[in-house]
Parts: sequence; C-alpha cells; structure tokens
Amino acid sequence: MAFNSFQFLLFFPAAVILNYLLPARHRWKLLLSASYFFYMCWNPIYALLLLASTISVYNAALAIEPPSPEIRRKAALFSCLTVNLGILSLFKYDIFSDLDSWLWWTLDGIPVPEHALSLIMPVGLSFYTFQALGYLLDVYRGKIRAERHFGIFALFVSFFPQLLSGPIGRAQALIPQLVSSPDFSCKNACHGILLMSWGLFKKVVVADRISLFVSYYFDTPETFSGPVFILAAILYAFQLYCDLSGYTDMARGAARVLGISLAVNFRLPYFSASISEFWRRWHVTLSSWFFDYLYTPLAVRLRGLGTPGISLALLITFALCGIWHGGGWNFLIFGLLQGLALSFEMLFRKKGRKISKLIGARIYSLLSKTLTFCYWTFSLIFFRTGSPGDAFHIIRTMFLLPDDARRVLLGFNRYNFGNWDFFLVLAMICFVLVLERRQAEKELGEFYGTWKAWCRWTFCYFLLFAIVSYGVMDEQLFIYFQF
Repeated sequence: MAFNSFQFLLFFPAAVILNYLLPARHRWKLLLSASYFFYMCWNPIYALLLLASTISVYNAALAIEPPSPEIRRKAALFSCLTVNLGILSLFKYDIFSDLDSWLWWTLDGIPVPEHALSLIMPVGLSFYTFQALGYLLDVYRGKIRAERHFGIFALFVSFFPQLLSGPIGRAQALIPQLVSSPDFSCKNACHGILLMSWGLFKKVVVADRISLFVSYYFDTPETFSGPVFILAAILYAFQLYCDLSGYTDMARGAARVLGISLAVNFRLPYFSASISEFWRRWHVTLSSWFFDYLYTPLAVRLRGLGTPGISLALLITFALCGIWHGGGWNFLIFGLLQGLALSFEMLFRKKGRKISKLIGARIYSLLSKTLTFCYWTFSLIFFRTGSPGDAFHIIRTMFLLPDDARRVLLGFNRYNFGNWDFFLVLAMICFVLVLERRQAEKELGEFYGTWKAWCRWTFCYFLLFAIVSYGVMDEQLFIYFQF
C-alpha cells in the first residue's frame, strides 16, 4: 500500500479515527496492528521477516545493556548484526539468484527452473533494518537504555508512516512520543494534511510527470545521443528529489496527524555550496546513520594515518553507501564519486578560501552551488542507468550533436509530454524550489499560517487542482522502495 494509492485513502482516515477513539494507554496496540496490516498489504509473508528482525534486536539489546559482561555483550551484538545484515544481503543482492545459476550449470540435465530461487526484495527491509540496528548500537554504546516494552519497541521498528522509505528514526526521539501517545490536535491535523498534500503534489505532479520524459531516454540510451541526455540528467535530479522528499513529506505529515513528529530529511540540498554540505542536507537521516555508525568509527581507527586515513574512511563509507543502493557496479561508482569529491574538498579547503577572497564571496558561492549541482547530476547518471556501460555511453555522447533530431522530438511528444508540458514541468520545479526556499526556517504549516486567508485558500485550491488535473495517477511506486 503506497501513500499515493486509493487503498491508503481509505486506510489512513480509519487508522486516525480509531487511534483517537481509544484510551491513550491502548493506542500503541492499534498503531502496531495498523502498521503490520499496512506492511502485509505488500506481501503477508514478509511481515514474518519484520517480526523476526524485531525479536532478534529486542533480545540482543537487553543482553548487551550494561553492566552485562563484555564478552556476552560483544557476542550478542555481533550475532545480531550478522543475522540482520545477512538477511538484508540475501534479499538485496539476490544471492539465491547466483545459487540458482550455479544449480542450473551444475545439475546438467536435471530440470531446475531458471531463477527458481530468486527472491523479491521486501519493501522497506533496508530502512527498518537500519533503524533497528541504529537502536542496537546506541544501546551498546550506552547512549540509551534498552526498551523493556516489546510492543512499544515493535511499534518503533514498524511505525507505518516511515516503514517503507524512512525517515530513519532514532529511538531517543521516537520511542518517548509513541509511549506518551498525544491526544488529537486540530493544529497537528491541519499541518499534517497540508504536508501530505504538498508531498503528494511533488510526487504525482512533478516527479511522476518528469519520469515520463526521463525514462524514455535512460531506459534505451543506445538509441539516442546528444545534449538531450544533459536535459534528461538535470530533470532526473529533480525527479529524484521530488520523489524522495515527497515521500518524506507525506510520511511526516501522516505521523503529524497522529501527533508524532518525525525527523526532517531534506534541507534544500540543491542550494548547497559543496558536496559535504550537500550530504548534510540530502536524505539527512540516512547520511547521518552512515556518519554515526560507519564513518566515525572508521575515521577514529584510521586517524593515525593523517589526511590519507580520513580520505580512506570517506571512500569506504561512501562506497558502502553506494552499494547499499544495489549490487551493481554503477552504484559502487556512484558512491566512490561522492567519496572522491569529499576527499578533494577536504584537501583543497584552504585554496577554496583564497579563491573566495580573490573573486568575492557572492560569486564564489554562486559558482560553488552551480558546480555542486552539476557534479551531483553527473554522478546520478551512474545511479539511474542499469550498468556502467550505459552510463559511459551517455557521458560519451551527451556533448555530441544528435544523429536524428526527429527521435529527440519524439521524446517530447511520447506519453503526451508535449512542448507545453515541458515548460509546465519547468514552472512546477521553479515553484517547488521557490516555496521550499521561502520556508527554509519554518515548517510548511507554520509558514502557511503567516499568509493571508485568500492566499491560503488559493494555495489549497491550486494543490488540489494540480493533483487532480495534472497528476500522474497510475500509482507509480516511489523510487526508494527498490532500495
């Protein structure tokens, strides 16, 4: 069940009404049941994986909490990490598919159906595994106490607004809210519904509309050549942002209606003046997870090597971050490009300050933001294509004149993506950037509250009109569901 589906339109109001009708002490039971029902709508069997992960982390956290003996703590920690990361690897990298190929080759003459052992990646597996393991590591480090109430802990792992694509919550922020179970608030409901509407607008009006154009070129790159790939890459950068941040807005809005505050996941990443600043603004809960639980321990161990050691820690962290998105070489190259850029910025930070003094801070800032966006867009070519070969073909040909201009025009007209649609999409992108820039210091609901009444109503009618009349309503899945 996706946020942009008809089923969710029925499920969510029912969950909210029943939640507030119940006494506060029983609401966790309703939310836990609703979360598992929400997840089982994808595939009931995979709810067992969610339950198994929850049970293993819950028991391991109780075992590793101080003052348990150090040997017991380490044994419980590493066994739990191995089990959960092993399950994640089995599904994410389709190890059974390789075993299937091996059987096909070994058992010559015995009918083994091709891809019989291949597995379908359970939606949300990466996100709830990372959330649960982050909690486990925090308990091991003594930053938080282990949660004794199994039901509350199970709800922390499976809370449905964030279950499928984050934001990845931290136990110290989320569990107290689930325990307190706040009462209904008109302000929370209005702000939450507004945020959900804004996220739906970004998803179905901007991201899904752009995907009609981008997919046409990226799915068959060998068919085209020329600068149209530059345009497709730039549009894909905005598609990815509106898709993922749209999901986050809808998740935070749904939780807000229930009185729960989830972490902010995006802080205007396309206004960043460096790649390091970009990763502090992009998918914040995932990048902070990698920073806290992977980069920091690595950097501490390698700091004896000086600057090369820190660079190595960055490269390893972002290589693993790239592989987290998938097992292809293109994802590894995507991750390494991020690590290389961060290492370069660290090595040449002083020279950057000198150049800033030489040409002026404002010009330097503008050039830095432009360069950061271009570098990110370039790296996304590896992220979007299915293989490094396709990515290198696009990079090699994107600055050449197209062989056949007629095929390029076909891309605009396919799926009714005419010239006016193209300019309308550009206008929508500008609208999203301007509005989010204006609300940088405030939540959308608070920013909206500062407007005059006619402006608020116009905004609401505009969102409704755009979603109904221009949204792509074929329930396209969010991009990060595949990760």
